[in-house]
Amino acid sequence: MEANWTIIADDLTGAGDAGAGFAARGYSTCIWLHGHAPAIPFNFDIPVFETSSRHLDAGEAYARVRAALAFAPGRRIFKKLDSTLKGNILAELEAVRDAAPGVRIILAPAHPMMGRTIRKGVLFVHGEDSGQRAPEAEWLECLDELPETIEDDAIYAGSGALAQKIAATLPRKPDSCFRPRHRRVAVIAGSRNPTTLAQVEMLRAQNLDGVSIFEIERDRLDSADFKSFLSFMPRSALLIAGGDTARAIAAHLGADGIRLAGEEIPGIPWGVWIGGDFDGLPIATKSGGFGQIDVLAGAVRLLRGESI
Repeated sequence: MEANWTIIADDLTGAGDAGAGFAARGYSTCIWLHGHAPAIPFNFDIPVFETSSRHLDAGEAYARVRAALAFAPGRRIFKKLDSTLKGNILAELEAVRDAAPGVRIILAPAHPMMGRTIRKGVLFVHGEDSGQRAPEAEWLECLDELPETIEDDAIYAGSGALAQKIAATLPRKPDSCFRPRHRRVAVIAGSRNPTTLAQVEMLRAQNLDGVSIFEIERDRLDSADFKSFLSFMPRSALLIAGGDTARAIAAHLGADGIRLAGEEIPGIPWGVWIGGDFDGLPIATKSGGFGQIDVLAGAVRLLRGESI
């Protein structure tokens, strides 16, 4: 199978989750932030377009996905969706359908490693019924399980686990030895998910030298206090929990994107910023509900170049 995939994701952490498996197999993989994609974005093997569309109205989400698809003529499409089925899922899939009429679209939102499973279209999170259902449409094939094989003539949509499965079908390229590191790490937690809160407390209790921790409510990402914190934050590696938080920080730093290095820790894709004030410095992201309680401590060690 050829490495001619393009990924479209509705938020920044999801973009990292989807692209990291390709980077780990040696393919140069870059996330382009919404509004920052270059005119010719294929100087990387796998381009990932982040649309910042999860919290928009359905019409605007549709339009952003269609605009991103315009960058990908003749390439295979993977549409990254939130594994807890948040966002404008059906509208964004309709944009994919309309851009590629007649092509089969296969949806597989399960992410078993992170406790997201589907039973008869219903989402269960760590065994509990979430009340969320996968979207239904006559043109959409929805699977409860990840597909056993990846077909050559279909568009795929779903979780980071499905993206990893697709990446695993590609031949491995030589290791690029792309391993950024930095001694100072700033941890910024914008997710109030109980999983992230427990992880932050575990990290705080370790009192690691060179590690600063800042917690912020999602509705305060535009506040003067948060912007002041970012303005005076020393150049360092960043570890960010929460997709909206990661996107707000990227905008403040003036970044164009992220070159992905991989995902040595499940749920923690990482790489370096492209453009902006922190150009070339390491960045790792984490979705709010992902990871074991010690995952942030492990990610700090990863960003520092220490054994994990």
